[in-house]
Amino acid sequence: MDWFDAHCHCDSADSEATWRLRARAAGVVCAASCAVNASSVRQQLADLTNPFWRRCLGVYPLEAVRLSQGELSEVLSVLRGCSGSFAALGEIGLDFSRATSVEAAVRQREVFGAFLDLSRVLEKPVVVHSRGAESECVSFLRARGVSRALLHWFSGSSDVLAQGVRAGFFFSVGPAVDRSKALQAVVRAAWPDRLLLETDAPVAFNGVSSDPSWIPRVGASVASLLGVSLEEVASRTTSNAWRFFELKT
Repeated sequence: MDWFDAHCHCDSADSEATWRLRARAAGVVCAASCAVNASSVRQQLADLTNPFWRRCLGVYPLEAVRLSQGELSEVLSVLRGCSGSFAALGEIGLDFSRATSVEAAVRQREVFGAFLDLSRVLEKPVVVHSRGAESECVSFLRARGVSRALLHWFSGSSDVLAQGVRAGFFFSVGPAVDRSKALQAVVRAAWPDRLLLETDAPVAFNGVSSDPSWIPRVGASVASLLGVSLEEVASRTTSNAWRFFELKT
């Protein structure tokens, strides 16, 4: 069985090589690694040699608040100049769960909008963070005419989830799916054609840092929830990932 980790952060790994070898041993054939700030974008662009990692480049909403207009312009310019080097724009979006002021929320919207505009110009999919702002993120994507969006670790209401599914967006779930009612609802709504698996590595679960080799465990939880075979979950979610990122196997 082949697996795909649709969302992790390999530049935060103690060792990219260790992550990659462990993942391959577990049957993970590819992982989408997301940048979170300008430094992370540069770091990921500095190593494009291994096709196991598919790069997603952007600025995380809580980092967007600290990004000057000059820095934003520089990042966007870099991405315009190397669009063939990465698979998607991300991790971008909104996070109102920790926005400390109205000004912070406004800045998040400005940066998110700038990346969505760039996604249309470059014809790139987007990987979206939406904690505490799920409804606004879905509305924002639809208003901007974005058709290829992956809402990672989505925990919005059933109504907003349904809106996202109707809009044709993709959704990814991670290790917390075994206990999160919200993620279980995502699995049921997005299966079989819009569901991807992720780790968000190195995010820790039960005190243990995750890595892409955990993906088969996530798949097992999804298979148990849906009452389908592990092989079907692997086949469907991996195929969905290749299709979302428009990658060749």
